[in-house]
Amino acid sequence: MTSLLPVAKRLVKRPLYFVERQLYLSGVLPRRRLTLPHFLGLGPGQAGTTWLHYNLSRHPDVFVPDKKEVHYFTKKFHRRPLGYYSSVFSEGRAKIRGEICPGYNVLLQKRIRFIAKIMPDVRLFLIIRNPVDQAWSAARRQLSKRARRLGKRLGELEDANFYAFFEGYPKGLGDVVPGMQQTAYCQTIDNWLKHFRPEQLRILFFDEIRTNPADFLGKVCEHIGVRTGFEWDQEHLNVPVNQNAVYPLPERFRAFLEDMHRGEVEELERRFGEPVMRWRRPDV
Repeated sequence: MTSLLPVAKRLVKRPLYFVERQLYLSGVLPRRRLTLPHFLGLGPGQAGTTWLHYNLSRHPDVFVPDKKEVHYFTKKFHRRPLGYYSSVFSEGRAKIRGEICPGYNVLLQKRIRFIAKIMPDVRLFLIIRNPVDQAWSAARRQLSKRARRLGKRLGELEDANFYAFFEGYPKGLGDVVPGMQQTAYCQTIDNWLKHFRPEQLRILFFDEIRTNPADFLGKVCEHIGVRTGFEWDQEHLNVPVNQNAVYPLPERFRAFLEDMHRGEVEELERRFGEPVMRWRRPDV
């Protein structure tokens, strides 16, 4: 019985949190009470979001929470009131504030609609990475944990583990679109642009983090409205954050992933051209 109490409490509070959100939306509770973000990084996972959070936290005009992934709109929406989300940013009242959270890229439409109503002028950015590299990076991170639990190295896992992961990524993110892949960039863009103006969403490419990290950060700063001439610490710029163990992508998995993401890559190339064309292998 004792173990059921936390569940019962959450069920009782859930409608109260719904009412609180509606009161803010309707204006009965003034939104000026809230300290909400000026910007949201939509992710996705394995696309430089930790590196970006790490560097933005060093900009004197920017506030990001100490904990990078707040996950309010994915995992905590029904568990915490909007006032809780506001409190996450209370220390940043005098700054341009925001968060970066992998998983926001695959949010349900009703959740995006709520964000648009409560934060109609929020600035958004999405980092696009070659889906093949992104999926392999995610697989290395997650399946390495499974391999360690089994007392194995990553390369000793059966192939079925990898194929299941590729087809099921993402998992456990809460209120997200069922079956929508972290690498479904075009659908992500279309979903968010149903509720926000095109100029509110900035598309960035992961490759530039490696080739010109200062310019990449400059584009982010320009978009969120802070000075772009900040002198970034070169050590922080060039040091990978939250890096995976190195394990080359086997050809059999590469072929599978290239086939799996072919349609997405072709549509991305149609929309964005040169940055996507660079993903092509010389022999393809």
